[in-house]
Amino acid sequence: IKKVKARNLDEMISANSLMRLMPLENGETPTNKFIRFKNDMSLWYKECEDFGLTSQEIKALEVHYLPVSGVPNTQEDMMECMMNPSVSNFTLSEANFARKVVAKKQTDKVGELYDMFIKKGLKSGNSKNILKYVWETCVKPQLGYSFSRPHTCCYSINALQEMNLAYK
Repeated sequence: IKKVKARNLDEMISANSLMRLMPLENGETPTNKFIRFKNDMSLWYKECEDFGLTSQEIKALEVHYLPVSGVPNTQEDMMECMMNPSVSNFTLSEANFARKVVAKKQTDKVGELYDMFIKKGLKSGNSKNILKYVWETCVKPQLGYSFSRPHTCCYSINALQEMNLAYK
C-alpha cells in the first residue's frame, strides 16, 4: 500500500488485490508493474505496441486497462475483458467459468479455458496478438490467486478505517 501510494478507493482496491497475483514471467511483480504504469501510462501503450496490437485493439482495451493502471487485477476485470467483443466475446456463463477456474484454482481446467478463449476470440474475428496480450497480462497473472472486486473492496475499506483510527 505504501508503494502504490493510493489516492482513492479504487487504487486502494488495486493495491490490495495486486499483491495476490502471480509474478510475471520476467520476474516483475504485478504491484511494481502497476506502479510503473500508474506513473507513466505511455509504458502501457508501449507494451501494447510491443505485442503488435493495432490502434483499434488498444482503444478496445483502454476501457479495461486504463482504470487499473494497465494491470487488471480482479476476477471481474478479467471477466469484463473476456466478454468484450473485441477480445473473445465470451458470454456471461463462459466468463463465469473463467472466474471459477481462477477463484477455485482449478489448474486442470486452465487448458480448456485457454482453448475456449482462443477459439472464441478467433471466431469473433480478433487477432492472435490481442488474445495473447489479454491472456498474458490479464488472465495468466490471476491463475494462481485473485480476489473478486467486492471481496477486496471490503478489505480495503477496513484498511482505510484502521489507518484513519491509527492516524486520529
